[in-house]
Amino acid sequence: MLKRTTGTLLAWTVVLLLTAGSFAHAGAADELERLANAAGEGDAAARAQIEHRAGAGEVQAQYLLGVVYSMGEPSPADLEAAVGWWRKGAVQGHAESQLALAGAYYDGRGVSEDPVQGAAWLHKAAAQGLDTAQYQLGAVYDLGLGVAQDKVQAAEWHRKAAEQGYAEAQKRLSDLYFAGEGVAQDKAQGLQWLRRAAEQGHHTARLLLAFGHSVGDENVPRDDAQAAIWWHTLADNGMQFAQETLGEWYRSGRGVAQDHAQAVAWYRRAAEGGSASAQRMLGVILLRGEGTARNEAEAVMWFRKAAEQGFVGAQLDLGNIYFDGLGVAQDDQQAVNWYRKAAELGHATAQNNLAVMYHDGRGVAQDRAQAAEWYRKAAEQGHASAQDALANLYYGGNGVPKDHAHAAEWYRKAAEQGYARASYSLGVLYFNGEGVPRDPVEGLAWQRKAAEQGHAQAQYEWGLDHARGDGVEQSMTQAAAWFAKAAAQGYVDAQFALGILHYNGEGVTKDLAEAVRLVAEAAEQDHAEAQYHLAYFYANGEGVAKDEARARALVRRSAEGGHADAQHGLGLWYVHGDGVPQDYAQAHRWLLEAARQGHAGAQYDVAVLYFNGHGVARDEAQGRIWLGRSARQGYPLAQEALSDMRRN
Repeated sequence: MLKRTTGTLLAWTVVLLLTAGSFAHAGAADELERLANAAGEGDAAARAQIEHRAGAGEVQAQYLLGVVYSMGEPSPADLEAAVGWWRKGAVQGHAESQLALAGAYYDGRGVSEDPVQGAAWLHKAAAQGLDTAQYQLGAVYDLGLGVAQDKVQAAEWHRKAAEQGYAEAQKRLSDLYFAGEGVAQDKAQGLQWLRRAAEQGHHTARLLLAFGHSVGDENVPRDDAQAAIWWHTLADNGMQFAQETLGEWYRSGRGVAQDHAQAVAWYRRAAEGGSASAQRMLGVILLRGEGTARNEAEAVMWFRKAAEQGFVGAQLDLGNIYFDGLGVAQDDQQAVNWYRKAAELGHATAQNNLAVMYHDGRGVAQDRAQAAEWYRKAAEQGHASAQDALANLYYGGNGVPKDHAHAAEWYRKAAEQGYARASYSLGVLYFNGEGVPRDPVEGLAWQRKAAEQGHAQAQYEWGLDHARGDGVEQSMTQAAAWFAKAAAQGYVDAQFALGILHYNGEGVTKDLAEAVRLVAEAAEQDHAEAQYHLAYFYANGEGVAKDEARARALVRRSAEGGHADAQHGLGLWYVHGDGVPQDYAQAHRWLLEAARQGHAGAQYDVAVLYFNGHGVARDEAQGRIWLGRSARQGYPLAQEALSDMRRN
């Protein structure tokens, strides 16, 4: 097909492009068209033949010879010759020649620019029913080029072309109906003409229908099924965005039946076409094994392709992949490299992750000041985790000067986004009056928010507040409910506390089996108090089969974990040789551990060891010290012993 040079003005460009596409089916003999094509490719003999036929007055040959003259990089003389031949055809009533001559006048190529003359010739061609000319005439009335601007005339000429099936005119007529320009506004007519243009392959019309049906706008109603049809049409014609959209829709089941295999296929087509966002999503799917076999190595390949195109999300993903060692050898330095690329492009999560690497000294030398800077960049973009981390740095004076007021400011920003950990920390600041005026009521409010946002420690402490009636109405039922929420997250103190409530039947139905289960869960996590209570259950056969050996093992573990009652009990075993060889040195060791924690009974027993020189050198002064400490706590045996010593 011959292709002609286009001019600089919009009208001329469109006229010539469309005319070049139309003369192939304009009724010219096959031989004449073949000659014109050959002449356009430099065949001198073909050119000579077409010149001969044009000179003999054959109007189609005159038109095509003008086209040949205008091809390539025509000289001014060539353009004048082209116009001359078009004029010969135009005056004989040849519509395509009239259209081409109109274009020459509009663009001023081969003839002085004269929009009025251009419009006149355009009228002649349009009046003969040439759809291209009718569309162009509608355009010049639309814009007022060589004619007085007239939207009604514009609409009328667009309609004539549209009714002949001219897609550009159908699309423009739909615009006029939507806007009510030159015609009464009629959204239904607008949608009808838009659809007709799309059905003929008009790309913009197809896009408008795909987007419009996807989101629903003032002109096109939302209809996911219709949108999917148009996305399919666009995707089949190679549009990467449409292919990627179909990938997402098949993945989620929007507008089509959910089909992960189809999702993979469409993402792959877009990815292979070079779409960075599709490459990234294909990587995500392969990493997760959605609708295809999990393939970490291929996922990494696609993430890398997208990342190397500068796709910031893929750069972050690649950093995470190296951080976790998925499909690649774990490499903190590579993680830092990709986090930095994304961070420098302004990606807040990448900035936060890079800050973490500086904070922890992973992949880079530890540098809390650098960590603070990257946290700040992310925090200023509203990244809640970074805001919380920056607040922590200000609170502790790490990488920045210690400043509780700044800590409170950043905690508040994160908390107001619903970041539970920051809500909890802000509550603590209000309780302690750090960086903010001391305000227990405000502290409780933030503690409650943190609990409601799912912060396990806040849920546990909110439960304690209800159990004690501290700032809220006492309610063991509420206490149990909040302990249960925290326990479900594995918060060990809450597991133990809820177990005790089940044991006592406070706030919940008494349930020894559930009590044992919860206390055992806490004990397995080395919760010393839970181990001590579980030992009690085994020693007494409550909720479990009696097992003294198991009970003793748990008491020892609890003592080693720092539980004062367990240390006291273990010490007494060694004093009396109860289940263990009598060993006063071991007794002194464990009783002293408990005594130093303020255990009144252990303080009394340590005093006895000092008075008797059991396990330690006899030391009456030390004995009196420990006896006094125990007595001041109201321990009866210590008070009685001190009283006897004073009388004697």
